[in-house]
Amino acid sequence: MSEGLRQRRGALLTKYGRPFERNYGWAAPLFGGKPPEFLQLDALVGLDHLRPFRTLGTRPVRLGPAVIDQAASRQGGTR
Repeated sequence: MSEGLRQRRGALLTKYGRPFERNYGWAAPLFGGKPPEFLQLDALVGLDHLRPFRTLGTRPVRLGPAVIDQAASRQGGTR
């Protein structure tokens, strides 16, 4: 990491606090200062009922190339 990026990172952590360093840290003030998990954000905004659809829609991405290869095979593609 370049020195300029280190300085910028340090300035942001000073401004927003250590939770900002983690995933979803920007939402820490909504959860008592602790960075939430995605599922907590989902529930907070009332979209947790869509979780099954999101899970199905992102399955090939989360499971990697093997799943994409299997899906192509099932649809008549080449391996």
